[in-house]
Amino acid sequence: ELVSFELQPDNMKPRNSGKSHVFGGELEIRKGLDKHTSSKFLSGFYFTTNFTMVHSMVDMSSVFVDNAGSTELDLRRENNDVPSRYRIMSGQSPYSVNAGISYNIKSIMTDITLSYNVQGDQLSIIGSGRVPDIYTKSFHSLNLNIIKDFGKHSRLTFGVNNLLNQSQVMVYKSNGYGDEVFRKFSPGMEFKLKYRF
Repeated sequence: ELVSFELQPDNMKPRNSGKSHVFGGELEIRKGLDKHTSSKFLSGFYFTTNFTMVHSMVDMSSVFVDNAGSTELDLRRENNDVPSRYRIMSGQSPYSVNAGISYNIKSIMTDITLSYNVQGDQLSIIGSGRVPDIYTKSFHSLNLNIIKDFGKHSRLTFGVNNLLNQSQVMVYKSNGYGDEVFRKFSPGMEFKLKYRF
């Protein structure tokens, strides 16, 4: 896991996570309407969704932070930041959702896809001493892709990423305090046009 330096929180170092457990489940559904309707228009629709829930626990009393044998739990107790002996694992979102709706127009060999993705807030960098933990906030990604085939050997693709114009935000989180922005990036909407022969 990545850990920030106490005096230089922009600099990170790797550290073993100690005793930890991760478990969860995943559900995936794919469904086309072509076999369930006589409507030529509705038969072109195809739906996909994927939902994942994950529970992770790291025992902070098993994470050693120095050569003297101090643990992450000891360090957090010194800074009054101990809601529990356990914390979530760095880099592991508690949930993720992927969903998509596609429409296939066979007569003109065109596929239109609208896809959505979001992940729950993720512990990205472990705090050290007075530096709080840094979390990556949920980012709602909505993207559009249109693919037009011209026979077997030629394809035109048009895409728009980040239709919601969301920003990617990382925040400091500490027990009993509100979030403070650590880093914010606004990628804007991205437009793509590609031709392949």
